[in-house]
Amino acid sequence: MTAPPLNGTVTPPALYTVEQLELIRRLRNSGISREDVANAFDTFDRLDRELGPVYNIPVTLVSLQSSLTSLILLHFLQVM
Repeated sequence: MTAPPLNGTVTPPALYTVEQLELIRRLRNSGISREDVANAFDTFDRLDRELGPVYNIPVTLVSLQSSLTSLILLHFLQVM
């Protein structure tokens, strides 16, 4: 438990989704340091400034389905 701030205000605890908690747990268990995670965030911020929001584009279900369909079709054609 952390000590309250010196100015007397209380900061509420952060709330995370189950997915975020799982990601944090996996990162921690992988051995990556807090500094490495912060550096990765800084790198993404820099890339976003230089290239635009390339890494902020969500993968949609439609594009995922399209990719899977393409892979299944490619596999089917190779088997024939």
